[in-house]
Amino acid sequence: MVVGRRVYNLQPHEMQPGDYGLWGDYWWVYPPKEHSGPGCLKLHTVVEHEDKTITVTPSILISEDMYMKTWHGFLTKGEWNPC
Repeated sequence: MVVGRRVYNLQPHEMQPGDYGLWGDYWWVYPPKEHSGPGCLKLHTVVEHEDKTITVTPSILISEDMYMKTWHGFLTKGEWNPC
């Protein structure tokens, strides 16, 4: 489990591993694995909690480039957990 960091006013390419935040009309996440890259959650359900953390369903799968650098897991109340 990795505690994520909610970010404000950052573009997706400015995010760091473990970050999540709202950019434009969509939530973006950057899983806590180096080189996994940011991903848009436009096809996911995002619940924002009173403490400003989020829970995302279903699971998040980020795949990058031909080397298949991937991350698959959950973001629950701001905590990252791999599958």
